[in-house]
Amino acid sequence: MKSLMFSLVLLLAPGAVLANCESMWLTRNMVFDRAGYCFGSNLGQAVLGNWACSGKDVSLTAEESAFVAYTKRMEAEFSCSIDTSASHLDLPLLSLWLELTDLPKRDQFESGCLGWKGPPLFLRAAHNMGAPVLGQIEQGQHVLFSHWAEDGWDFVEISDDDGPVSLGWVRITTDQATCSGFAG
Repeated sequence: MKSLMFSLVLLLAPGAVLANCESMWLTRNMVFDRAGYCFGSNLGQAVLGNWACSGKDVSLTAEESAFVAYTKRMEAEFSCSIDTSASHLDLPLLSLWLELTDLPKRDQFESGCLGWKGPPLFLRAAHNMGAPVLGQIEQGQHVLFSHWAEDGWDFVEISDDDGPVSLGWVRITTDQATCSGFAG
């Protein structure tokens, strides 16, 4: 019962909204960082740096522009307000977020597999089998779905009763055989 209660709190807690806002700010700005953008804000410089930047006028592909526009709409829907004068981003597993190759698109809804019962599954930096492994899902952990699936892959965030553990892309099936319970 403790796992179920923790997972429901994880899905519904006010702090989860802040983490969602911070992850959306991060992924949106990772697009600009990868395009060579030079950040002027304290937060952009502290989190993403300006080591390989080329200027403020960068070109984005149509896909990157669509990702940025979509993420801005989601940030507005969540009423996000990130303090860009801050010198750090209080996002759990920040180092893993920064290792992502394929950036996830936030969904407005969340669901969870409570108490994973399936075999260990690798979490990857991109939605392909050749991508680097960032972690894995272990039995008893909770699997949070809060992003759109892409090409048969789900982006998931993993927690246990003590909090966030890992994140990444995975091919996963959740049902009564693999989850002790469900939330969302």
